[in-house]
Amino acid sequence: DSLSLEKKEILEGWGKNYLNINLKLFFPVVKSRRKKLLEMAYLNLDEEIKKYHNQKNVLEEGMKTLHKTLNLKKIPRKIECFDISNISGKDAVGAMSVAIEGRLAKKYYRKFKIKTKDTPDDYHMMREVIKRRYSKLTEIELPDLILIDGGLGQLNTVEQVFFNLKKNDLVDIISIAKREEEIFKAGENISYIFSKNSESLKILQRLRDEAHRFGITYHRKLRKKRVISSELDKINGIGPKRKKDLLQRFKSVKRIKEATLEELLEVVPEKIAWELKKL
Repeated sequence: DSLSLEKKEILEGWGKNYLNINLKLFFPVVKSRRKKLLEMAYLNLDEEIKKYHNQKNVLEEGMKTLHKTLNLKKIPRKIECFDISNISGKDAVGAMSVAIEGRLAKKYYRKFKIKTKDTPDDYHMMREVIKRRYSKLTEIELPDLILIDGGLGQLNTVEQVFFNLKKNDLVDIISIAKREEEIFKAGENISYIFSKNSESLKILQRLRDEAHRFGITYHRKLRKKRVISSELDKINGIGPKRKKDLLQRFKSVKRIKEATLEELLEVVPEKIAWELKKL
């Protein structure tokens, strides 16, 4: 009918203009009950497309406000954010979250296992991570904006790395300090405060929180692996190969402790099996 044709044109227009896809809809001749379900589905699709479009406009304004307020070189359509996670330097990791067009882009996240061992120096760790990330990237591969979780100290550290790489004029670098959510920009001595309801601030906060979450998850994974290894290392006769065999068979130290003697004997000699039972 004419109503269906009108809806078809509207929805296909949304697909072409805002989702950049060639959307083709068909309205089959169906019985009344099924027709009502299809009508509801089309209405829901229409609402979702409108919601997507509205959010896209909000994010666009947030990025433009960041560009204008912070006097950035480009509208920050791609932002990379960094955070460091460790406990007294142990199991230290760096994490990078990414936003494209204001939305989190998880497939581009990266994690870095800090190579400098047991050094409780966040500045040194951040320096290592930034150098590893950007030393080989060309200008065209750089993001529009780099966000650092931290204050002026962390920001100055990152700025120095870019200066040494001779890339300090190619990309804007900012940091966000948790206490007041102050924004600092490399090369400036002032801080910026955005409204708590500002979409610009929310974009940065989401990125910061994601980098922190991603880093903490990786840090805990490394810590768990180290603790497992250290417990098994206490037992004479367990080297790298037997440790690997045990973990492949039982998956964790907890399950090794819960295993029966017979189950342990499938992997290790009797003497070692009895030692494992004492854990």
